[in-house]
Amino acid sequence: MKYEDVIDLIGRYYRKQKSKNPLKNANKSSVEYFYDCFSDDISNMIEQMESVMNSNSCGATLQLQLPDKENGRLVDKNILKVKKLPERYGNYVQISIYEMNAIEFRRGKKNILAKIIHSKRPILDFAINLSNDIFYYRWSASRIFPLRITGYIDKVLFEQERIRYLFIDLLRLSEDKYPIIKDVIRSIDKHGFLGSKMPFNEIVKYHNKNEMWNSVLRKKLPLNFNRLSIFEGTLVACLAQFISEDEYSLFCQRIKNGILDKVIEGEVRGHGMWIGWIDERPYNNARNEHLINNFLYNHYSDWGVVGERKDGSGNDDILFDYIRLCKELNRPVSLRFHSINRIKREHDDMVKEIITMAGMEGDKKVNTSESKFLKLREKLPPEFEWIVSEKRMWLESYMQHNCVKAYFERVEYDRCAIYHWEKGEKKYTIEFLKNEDGYCLGQMKKKYNEEADYEDYEYVKGLIA
Repeated sequence: MKYEDVIDLIGRYYRKQKSKNPLKNANKSSVEYFYDCFSDDISNMIEQMESVMNSNSCGATLQLQLPDKENGRLVDKNILKVKKLPERYGNYVQISIYEMNAIEFRRGKKNILAKIIHSKRPILDFAINLSNDIFYYRWSASRIFPLRITGYIDKVLFEQERIRYLFIDLLRLSEDKYPIIKDVIRSIDKHGFLGSKMPFNEIVKYHNKNEMWNSVLRKKLPLNFNRLSIFEGTLVACLAQFISEDEYSLFCQRIKNGILDKVIEGEVRGHGMWIGWIDERPYNNARNEHLINNFLYNHYSDWGVVGERKDGSGNDDILFDYIRLCKELNRPVSLRFHSINRIKREHDDMVKEIITMAGMEGDKKVNTSESKFLKLREKLPPEFEWIVSEKRMWLESYMQHNCVKAYFERVEYDRCAIYHWEKGEKKYTIEFLKNEDGYCLGQMKKKYNEEADYEDYEYVKGLIA
């Protein structure tokens, strides 16, 4: 790749700054500037502002704010700074993209000076090694690191079309040297982003996606990764961490049946395409947790296991409670349940297991002597049980089929109080909070996270009013 190739390519997307432009005053270094903010030539706009300044109808400085839209359409207000990095780094060209906010005009001794006001931090900042055609970023005083397409970069590519197409065309300059770059391009072109955190210097080691993912996963899945985009392959690789090997065939069959389309819709719409990565402890990654929740919900929804109840409420909370318990025990999820009752039985068995484990290690209790919820105890009748031990919290989770165990840490830090209350055959798990106005109801749920009856909810509210 040559420096001139990069400059020519950028020039197809953005206008190159010309020497006759008054903005040349900002260009005293080896940096080359490209910009675009209006359909008309920016030089014409500057000439008009010069006339205003020369008419003495304004002060010594004048700032022209650049609009976000023109004729109802978004305006591309970016300025690109392109320069060669110092020799201590090697043969690199750096491309920094900033958002232009305004143009400031100042009356000098002989002429009018113009200066672009842009964002302090670049929208996108990366470098290309002209010797090996690999993309890099994050340079320090003496080091430079291979580019990793993070969630933020994916967001820029997804939201700014011109930057995305420029980035794709820059990648094309290296696709002859690295065949897998064509797959990177196809993935960005298909989804609007790459969706993989693998560094570029790692990606280009592989000839195809099968070779790449089988190496990264260190296990063989009965799946042709070459038929998936890199983003789809990343999703499969992250999901495979949660699946036991004896269910790989079923898992891959669901992938072949097109479940990823629904998963991707949920990830992009609900989570902004910022997914996790392969991890030895996948449950420690919140984004991977969101992903397995998304996948398992779509899987069991397709099978008719989860969905709306007869009363119009959903039963997906039971599924998500089951996933939380799998996390607690650090075990794979199962794809083979054929009814919600089977998931409930598995849920209850795991709760029993955890209660047994907690009993063996001793019961952890909260010191309530200085709790801000002490006065709440005085307000509530004796039949309201204040839950202050970890073992009792697990028992509540088991009896009520909910995830209240996850709230024990909040109870420990005195952020909430959890109570159990029975009214006839109805059993409630109740969360109380405290704010500036006093005590209030956080949540009040029956078994299986069903909503409380209206009259019972109002009764409890009245007790703490």
